[in-house]
Order: sequence, then C-alpha cells, then structure tokens
Amino acid sequence: MLAFSNRPPRESTGHNFDVIRTPASGKLRGIITSENLIGCPTHYFQLHTVPCQQPECQPCNLGLPWRWHGYVTIFTANTHLHQLLELTAPPAEVLATYYEQHGTLRGCEIIAGRVSPRPNGRVRLITKPANLENISLPTPPDLRLILATIWNLPELAAQVNGTQKGHPRINVKTQDLHAPAAIPQRIGDFLETGGHSL
Repeated sequence: MLAFSNRPPRESTGHNFDVIRTPASGKLRGIITSENLIGCPTHYFQLHTVPCQQPECQPCNLGLPWRWHGYVTIFTANTHLHQLLELTAPPAEVLATYYEQHGTLRGCEIIAGRVSPRPNGRVRLITKPANLENISLPTPPDLRLILATIWNLPELAAQVNGTQKGHPRINVKTQDLHAPAAIPQRIGDFLETGGHSL
C-alpha cells in the first residue's frame, strides 16, 4: 500500500544537523533546544574534530593531544535553523552553571562571541531565559544519536522500527540527560555513561 502524505516525515536520527561554532567576528544568537549539554574528549585530526576512542585511538597513537568539546542544539527564531553548537570547556561551564540554576538548558537564550577576532579566540557566552511567548521550539533531539551519526560511531542500541530512506530505522534508547555526571575521559566512557558530560 502506498503511503502518501502532504509533508515529509519528521526525521529523528540527526542527519540534518549542521555543526556550528562561535564565529570569529559578530555574534551567534539562539535558543537552546536540548535539555542538557553532552560532550567528550576530542582530537583535531585530518581537518575534523573526532572523538577520542581509547584504547585504540589513532590520534592518541600519533601523539596528538585531546581537548574536551560539549554540544547543545540551538534554534534561531528568525531563520528557523536548528543546529548543533560545538563549545570548548570554558563556555560549556557557563551552561553547566545555568543548568544548575534552572534545571534545564532548554529555553536558554545564548549570545556567543569571541573576545578577539580570531577563529580560535576565547569565547564569551552570555545566557538568560528566553521569552518564548511567540516562539515554538523544536522537539529536543537525541544529542547522542546526532553525534553518533556525525562521527559514524558503532550502533549504540537497538530495535528496528519502520524504514528511513530505504534502510531500517534504528531507534536508540534515550538516556536520561537530566542527571549530572562527571566529564568522561574517553569516548568509551561517553558511551557507557549515556552521553552525560556534566
């Protein structure tokens, strides 16, 4: 039987999230849609940020240092873009403090800019509760699944349910991202703790 519809299906696998960073000049403004931040140690390897995968980590074996990165999804009301924001540890700590005060990051308005106009300049992050009176935020995505898709990580969990673009849909079990946890030291810890970072 054909399944016609008036709009495309809502995707939940995270394939359509662009990774963005704080621009070298100007400000990045948006509203966080994820409930919390997740992150893990990463390497800059072959022109990409990749997760550290000890004990068999090629960048570690080549002597490359790792750096922790955290991720949240943000929505920009005027463009309707829903994107994945990558942050280093210092601005992510600002979000951790906001989470402690408010119990969630969802609905947190952020303004991110760099102290100096360099692509790797220090990021200054300003947070405040957003006025959501005329804004409908997208559903919080599964950040673990987005990162697993971007980094091509092994299958995280497991049941096949329906199809997507001709392939079985893999539904990853959603982990509790509300409870704080220690920052994992390696990607194996990241997966074992359900993606918790703070």
